Amino acid sequence: MDLLARAGEVLRAENDAYDSEPESIGVGTLEHKSDAEYEITGRFPAEQADDDIVAPSEDVHISEGDEMYPEINAVFERVRSGVSVAPAEITSIHLTTTSSGEGLPDEWSFYTSETADARFFIGVESQPSASPREKLLQAFVEGARELDSTLTTEDVVNAEFYFSDMHVCRLQSAKGHVRTSRPFAYYTDVESVEEYTQVIADNAEELADLRAQDSYEAFVRLDENGEFETETVRDVGERVMWSFVEETLDTDWESIVECGAAMIGEFEEDFEAEMMKYHVNIPVVDGEIGQTR
Repeated sequence: MDLLARAGEVLRAENDAYDSEPESIGVGTLEHKSDAEYEITGRFPAEQADDDIVAPSEDVHISEGDEMYPEINAVFERVRSGVSVAPAEITSIHLTTTSSGEGLPDEWSFYTSETADARFFIGVESQPSASPREKLLQAFVEGARELDSTLTTEDVVNAEFYFSDMHVCRLQSAKGHVRTSRPFAYYTDVESVEEYTQVIADNAEELADLRAQDSYEAFVRLDENGEFETETVRDVGERVMWSFVEETLDTDWESIVECGAAMIGEFEEDFEAEMMKYHVNIPVVDGEIGQTR
């Protein structure tokens, strides 16, 4: 759309080393910033790169008061008013040119340059309510019981469900941590607490501290290269996420959803917390939002 063409002009004006059109252009909200700031990004042809750079890229921040801000903000406000996700929240909006289908994997399920000039990529996020949280927890425990039949929901510290970025809603990975007195059940080549502590301890002092514990936090992964031993994990994960989409997303525009992730439990890192997230892809053709060829 015209907005992306003008964004490309801004990029070239910022760096006169580039004398041709960018191969791709994007305009988006800045992560963890207010709506008062946007970012223009672009990737230029590789032949314009230095010898040690394959595909040079540039970015320009746009704030209130900058010449392009009113135009960008007007378009993004139109998108915000055209997509409702309550009670979830829109956490990011990006507008990008589409890529040729020839350069994408066969399983790619979203818009290409054959179907749209550009696409909006809208991040939607919410904390899980009690029902989906319990379903995900039960599915995680059922999958983990293939390793430890004594596991209960109370033993789960956290669980993370990640979805493929090639499909609309396909669970790709499930992993997490459990608190257990049988940590060896989750690892190969060890058959007792003594063997487990011997393997993970870095020194004699740490070994003594570990063996004095009554329980341990063990890492659990329920898939191997995207395949699950217990299909219930995938079935429940996909149903829960799709229900979340159906309960929150409302738009009259044509769109394709890309399920993202679901995280439940307690996490040590400040940037990790319980959440459910998906993205909405909305096509743009000849400046018309929500249209395909």
